Amino acid sequence: MRFAAASSAPSSARAPFNLSPSLFRVRLVPGRDDVFDVRVDRDRPRRARVRGHVLTTASARLDRYRLVKTSHPTPQRATRGVHRASVTTTMKIAVFGSGSFGTAMASVVARNGHDVIILTRREDVATCINENGRNPQHLTAYELPKNVRATMDAEEAISNAGAIVHAIPMQSTEEFLDGVKDLVKRSGALFVNTSKGLHGETLELMHDVLKRSLGSNHPCAFFGGPTFAEQLMNGTPSGGVMAARDMATAERASALFAGPKMRVYPSTDVVGVEIGGALKNVIAILAGGLEGMGLGVNAQTLLITRGCREMTRLGVAMGAKEHTMAGLSGIGDLMLTCLGDASRNKAVGIAFGRGQKVEDILSERAQSLKGVAEGVATAPAAERLARKLGVAAPMITTCAQCLRGELDAKAALMQCMTLPIRPDEPLDDNKGVAARVISFVTHGTCALLGAFTASWIRSRSRDRA
Repeated sequence: MRFAAASSAPSSARAPFNLSPSLFRVRLVPGRDDVFDVRVDRDRPRRARVRGHVLTTASARLDRYRLVKTSHPTPQRATRGVHRASVTTTMKIAVFGSGSFGTAMASVVARNGHDVIILTRREDVATCINENGRNPQHLTAYELPKNVRATMDAEEAISNAGAIVHAIPMQSTEEFLDGVKDLVKRSGALFVNTSKGLHGETLELMHDVLKRSLGSNHPCAFFGGPTFAEQLMNGTPSGGVMAARDMATAERASALFAGPKMRVYPSTDVVGVEIGGALKNVIAILAGGLEGMGLGVNAQTLLITRGCREMTRLGVAMGAKEHTMAGLSGIGDLMLTCLGDASRNKAVGIAFGRGQKVEDILSERAQSLKGVAEGVATAPAAERLARKLGVAAPMITTCAQCLRGELDAKAALMQCMTLPIRPDEPLDDNKGVAARVISFVTHGTCALLGAFTASWIRSRSRDRA
């Protein structure tokens, strides 16, 4: 039963708890004991107050939630973290994209009790999901939760949605959003991006693309971490990081996915989460090349470790936090993509290492609907970005050369193994040009301010004397 104001809740929902007419009790997530009082302001009936905290975001609009009765006589206190961000049980959530990851993420949020609708461009996919409860193209062995449905109508998907989960490949995102951005902006729904990569032409990350498409004030969050779609579907314990400009938004987005089989850690390092998710695909192509050549774990761990270092160097130069690159969305996602058998980017590398041409590999994948290997588009973009920032990225450059047909697998290996060996030093001692300039300007400004302050104090002292 949906409600938009205090007067619309029936007395049967309130009386057992002796709550005032404007106070509702809701369960946080089905199966958990967390319960909260939700107060509807009489003067502002479309906002909710939870233990004194006013939810002013668009997703807190009450007509997007469902009242859930509970037998708990006394509500527990809200705790710090992602639980505080989600106040109610059921929200309508739209998922953009019916590929493997979009289908998996739809299932994850549906298990938390939300009403999920997948926006797809394929009529056969929409029909099969609605009639048979399965995606006929991806993850076909798994039955979807009963509260997942699909549509080809963007307005039907977005209308009254409290959140949108975006699972369209990076290189297709801007074109896709051009057709739905007005609906998205009008909805005010929290936009959760799960796509990874660098824009092939502008070298932008997803937060730049979304800022241009949706505006700088639209609430957005960015998910990253070691999460294969099939293992999300079968309930394998998994985890990731959810980043946003502010912690409250990150926590609110995290709460959509967090559950008994999924841990999601909120963060404010948007660049770190995004750049880690983009660059790991490039390193994974090289890791697949080593496996395709029949080389062992020694070679793979050498590549992954030094690849992580290269990712971190470039990420920090862009403003990422080093600890983020060492976490789930950095080294965690890199390890999964380089070592996991379900990695699409690694699969491209394996075929390349066995002697296949890149053009043939990509053509075969497109015809068989095996999914987009984002590293193929990201590698040349990352090469250009590293050059622009003055950051040494020899492995990224090697991958880009392989994809352009300039190197075969053996030549790529030889190129990496004959690179100059430099001291293993802290990143602070090996910054890119842009980072060094920023550091110089910052320290210089602080020095000037310090000198000015000291001079002002001395002059004041002389005046008093």
